[in-house]
Amino acid sequence: MNAPTKNRIIAVDAIRGFSLFGILVVNILSFHSPHFMYGGKKSFYETMAANGETVDSNLILTVIDLFFQASFYPLFSLLFGIGLWIMYEKRDSLEANRILLKRMFILMGIGLLHGIFIWYGDILFSYSIIGLIAIRFLQVSIKKLLIWAISLLAVPTILFTLAAYSVREQMVVIYEHEINKATEAYQGIYSEIFQQNLSDWLLMVEPIQLLLTIMTILPMFLFGIIIGRLRLFEEVKKNKQIIRRIVGITFVIAVVFKAGPYLFENKAWLNFIQDSIGGSASAIFYFFALLMLLTSMQKTSILVKLFSSVGRLSLSNYLLQSVIGFWLFYGVGMNLYGTQPLSKLMLFVVIIYFIQLVVSYFYLKKFRIGPFEWLYRSLTYGRVVAFKKK
Repeated sequence: MNAPTKNRIIAVDAIRGFSLFGILVVNILSFHSPHFMYGGKKSFYETMAANGETVDSNLILTVIDLFFQASFYPLFSLLFGIGLWIMYEKRDSLEANRILLKRMFILMGIGLLHGIFIWYGDILFSYSIIGLIAIRFLQVSIKKLLIWAISLLAVPTILFTLAAYSVREQMVVIYEHEINKATEAYQGIYSEIFQQNLSDWLLMVEPIQLLLTIMTILPMFLFGIIIGRLRLFEEVKKNKQIIRRIVGITFVIAVVFKAGPYLFENKAWLNFIQDSIGGSASAIFYFFALLMLLTSMQKTSILVKLFSSVGRLSLSNYLLQSVIGFWLFYGVGMNLYGTQPLSKLMLFVVIIYFIQLVVSYFYLKKFRIGPFEWLYRSLTYGRVVAFKKK
């Protein structure tokens, strides 16, 4: 393996590891209360502030909205697309398609188990469906890929935003009954948690919601395939000019569509365009900005090693975050559901992610891959793959 390829893998793994931090920042709000799903998030945390919170909750929510919300799942999706292309180009097309199809169905099974039994916010099930679609684009020309990606982002976003504008005064809705019902269930015994989680998961995968997810995430898979085919992540110095141009363009787009809606008193009708266009631009900006930063650092840097360790165990670490969230907040664990101020939730994020950094780093000194990565690969290839280092 030549040096550029090795550096490329380390950099991409490190970006994947960093994206798990951003994902946790957003996901912990869903684990902690039903307001992220049923509305009233701002007023809920303002109430927390009135009860002794020392940090401005609106400031924290704004930071999350601008820099994290709808930015890190798309980043993870872009990396998924790069991974699809890397796996595809290593084999002849028939074998690659067979393996990739098998991987998507296995991921679908993992996502179903995760979503139904642990956390309704699972993204793996959606990724598997989108992955099955993305496989069909692996032989499409780069020009057509770019047209598809931009069209899939732009057309639904324009139509949805125009529709939202027409009913903008009715968009801020808080479902008090559902909030009270979910709060009581998640603070209860496992059978109550399971029933509520299943109900919430079914809402997440109902056809219209799933279609919106596909329209947002599939373009990022396609952008990832384009990046993989152009090898933009392999020789960063050689591609420095085009990468800098992409960073500049996506930064401007992200600022306009992420921060722009805050100029409106009622920005609810702009939420979709903020997430789809602003979030996607943020994800691409983060990818290339981090790529330049990480490749400028020595591959022996402890920070690069820590982030890349988390990234190499991304499936296991993602699922572990759900298990920790389940234990921390639900009634069968610490039962902190709906009781913590935002500042403490962010402290939980830092502690959980720091532990993942350290544990992942030392884990990989003894083991080749993570437990769920091992299961994923073993099922894919129909044999038990090596687990421990020799």
